[in-house]
Amino acid sequence: MAHARSVTIRRFIVEQIDRHPGDITALVQREYGMTRQAANRHLKALETEGVIAGTGATRSRHWRRTAPRELSRRLRVTPVLTAARLWTEYLARAFDRAPPDTRSAAHFSFGAIASNALRAAGATWIHVDLAADDSGVEVGLYNDGESWFAHGRTMLDIACGPSPDMRAPHSPRADAPPQPTPHAPHSPRADAPPQPTPHAARESDRSSVVRPGDLLVASRLCDAFAIASGSVAWAWDREAETWRALDSLEASIPSHGTRVAFRLSRSATRTPVAVREEFTAPGAGVFSRVHVPMILAAQPGCECRTRAQATALTAHLANRREVLLDFRGVHAIGRGFADELFRVFRAHNPDVTLVTLHATALLRNQIRDAMTRFSAAGTDYFLPSLESSSGLRGTNSSAAELMQ
Repeated sequence: MAHARSVTIRRFIVEQIDRHPGDITALVQREYGMTRQAANRHLKALETEGVIAGTGATRSRHWRRTAPRELSRRLRVTPVLTAARLWTEYLARAFDRAPPDTRSAAHFSFGAIASNALRAAGATWIHVDLAADDSGVEVGLYNDGESWFAHGRTMLDIACGPSPDMRAPHSPRADAPPQPTPHAPHSPRADAPPQPTPHAARESDRSSVVRPGDLLVASRLCDAFAIASGSVAWAWDREAETWRALDSLEASIPSHGTRVAFRLSRSATRTPVAVREEFTAPGAGVFSRVHVPMILAAQPGCECRTRAQATALTAHLANRREVLLDFRGVHAIGRGFADELFRVFRAHNPDVTLVTLHATALLRNQIRDAMTRFSAAGTDYFLPSLESSSGLRGTNSSAAELMQ
């Protein structure tokens, strides 16, 4: 509660400081009923973060917003160019005075997209963009290599994350420190940014080695997250908890290569560890719980019709413990799709719990029909339905503007 009040007060200061550079302290006192000392503490906090700057003595002190910081760099991809080097040389300074959680989220998110960009097959250049103001930081990174969606990859690869480690997180084996092999380094901390492997001399070793788990965590950490590649663009809608397709009017979609962008507010509090915990089912490993926006399985339209669509989806669901199937935006579901997902997949994966979210009455009837046929085959099966996604929520933020 206190943190939310502080965020509100500091946002008010930033909005009013241009009109009240000399009496902003008194204005905050009157607006929020606090002492001069308390108001000054908020001003000093914003000054420490680099959002505002003050000049003059205590009683006659004047305040102003600091100028937005912008950066745009085009860099050649070489074996010595790493995500860690890009962060240190170009982005770290923008977060020097940010709260630790904000800096951790930015470090991880940039590491995720930079690692993927540097590994893209055929990439010769990357372009890094940074825009920082008093409210937050926007980061964009483009590479001219192979499209992220090449070789059959889809948004489901990002939305579902990798196949989970099904060991319980608190079991002795999972709690024990990892034992490295003679050729393997120690495992990094869960909240550490992903580290790219060195580029090999052969082009075959520089293929698009993607890390969908890192991109999934990054998308949930940020206030806005978008990816454009292969003539398509998607943005994570934190309010609706789903991915939204962007058209050419909303986003600048590259004809080749991949562009990923994110926005992070200076008051961000989520951490990579907390996001990973959201995708961990009780008694199981990370990514054992997955939230699937079914609109991704319905592409290129808004209907899940065919058995092939269901097969492409279920390829990402094996070895999970709990699967949240979010039907927002899906208009219809075909008999073949329902049969493959709710009968065939369930028969082969009895330990996986399927949970439906936001299904319309029509969709529920079609799902119930598939379940009835499953029960008629001699198996009792109950498919729970929830009104929300059990805590996988965030704040409202628009990502389309990141791709302009």
